Amino acid sequence: MALLFEILLKLIRGLLLSDISAIKIYKYVVKHNRLGDNVKNEGMLLALAMVLVVLLGFSGLASAVSLSFQATDPNDTTVADFDITAFGATPSGNNIDFWIQVRGQINTNPDEGYMNAYVIDIYSSNEDYEMAAFWINYQGVTQSIVWFEVGDNVNYLSSSDYTVSGNKLMFHIDSSLLANLGDEYQIIVTTVHTESSSPSLGSIHTDQAEYDYNPQSGGTSGGNENPPPDEAIGTFAILSGIGLMICSVIWLIVWILIAIWAYKDAQRKCMDSPIIWFLVVFFLGIIGIIIYLVLRKDKCQQQQVAQVPPPPS
Repeated sequence: MALLFEILLKLIRGLLLSDISAIKIYKYVVKHNRLGDNVKNEGMLLALAMVLVVLLGFSGLASAVSLSFQATDPNDTTVADFDITAFGATPSGNNIDFWIQVRGQINTNPDEGYMNAYVIDIYSSNEDYEMAAFWINYQGVTQSIVWFEVGDNVNYLSSSDYTVSGNKLMFHIDSSLLANLGDEYQIIVTTVHTESSSPSLGSIHTDQAEYDYNPQSGGTSGGNENPPPDEAIGTFAILSGIGLMICSVIWLIVWILIAIWAYKDAQRKCMDSPIIWFLVVFFLGIIGIIIYLVLRKDKCQQQQVAQVPPPPS
């Protein structure tokens, strides 16, 4: 019995100091060769088996993720179906239910050509996670795509893995899939309503809220990053794209004008093949204009001198 107590004590100590599993317990007992040689009766074998079962269950509970919070978000988006009012996570048996609540209704029936999305992103020091539900109406047919992503691994969810009820969307996530969640994490909730084929500023309605957690200060809900009425995570990207396109067009026009100047200047100076200089300046840009300025010569005077007839003898 003293031997059984010794094994039990060491197993409990190992459990408290590290994440111990049934495999580790088994290896420990086999390594010390205590079974068979020293355990003399079936009662002690049964007792040891019960200890292993209890420790295994306790170990599973110790390593499970306990994530529970609730945060709110102000009314700041004009379209109620995408205006986040609250979000959070609630333990439910072996699952953690992540949920989003909006001011209107969770919109699972977008108009033709439109897309609705509700997304929860979790960023931690160890692993990143994402759960997302998309509804896309293409040519009058609405299709749903729902997934849970761990790192780069995407797991598509079935209809039993999420619930839509009025103004709340809930993802039912197995807590074991969140085992690598770090002590500090940030949760960002995003809703998007936009045209699926050709998004424009007028068609985008989005909202975004966040929740930050660390062991020192606990959890805090952050404000929205963009002002009302419609926050747009896509708006900034679209504006950046439009700005980049405008800058590219202006840059193209400027170099076309510079290349035309080089072409006409080469013509005025009677240089060979002005069209070649147009292409050099246009395609090589600054390098092309430098080459042209270095080699630029007035050959008209040379041609006139060459064409002057010799004086009569």
